[in-house]
Amino acid sequence: MRALCIACSLLASIFGYAQPVVPSLEPGPESNDSVYLYIFGRGSDAKSAILSAHFNISGSLISHVGIGVVVDTGIAVAHVVNDAGNRESALWIQSVNDFMLVPGIRYAAVWRRLIHRSELQKINEQVKALSLQFVSFDYDFQIGGQNRLYCSEFCALLLCDVFRGDEMCEPVRKTLHDALFEAYLNREIFIYYPVDFFIPGGRFHLLWEWSR
Repeated sequence: MRALCIACSLLASIFGYAQPVVPSLEPGPESNDSVYLYIFGRGSDAKSAILSAHFNISGSLISHVGIGVVVDTGIAVAHVVNDAGNRESALWIQSVNDFMLVPGIRYAAVWRRLIHRSELQKINEQVKALSLQFVSFDYDFQIGGQNRLYCSEFCALLLCDVFRGDEMCEPVRKTLHDALFEAYLNREIFIYYPVDFFIPGGRFHLLWEWSR
């Protein structure tokens, strides 16, 4: 029996059975107009080490971010992906589990903050409007491209329409000092929204995290 348990543990390690299990998410406190706005982040083997180290501003390990929206089945994650293909919109709306259960995931986290119900409704309406259009992933990482977005720019677009004037809505200006990044981005100064742009200042509370 002991040998069988050891074998099962080895197989689980080899085939990546260790996966995040996100706790149930509350819509918000009862009997008032406040609701929770959720932010979901994940980090993978391929991207976390490079992107997080160079471009994150809070020390976070996430390399991809999405925002919580309300659907018939509860809370889902709206996010912009870079692997949708040319014929499919890059804006995906997935269950929380589908967002988290991706190959190579090394880190996952959920943040939340209380907002007014009308503010969450505004975010939901914006996501719905964008979902009716074709959104492409912005491989140039240029802020302001019409229907061309990267994941954190998409989240900033939604959040900053609600929290106008908030400091987190100011893009980061970074001198690259790296020939590889300069060549890929075709610039020396990179103005962008980091995937963890919402974390500094304690605007969102870290509710849950997982790593392996």
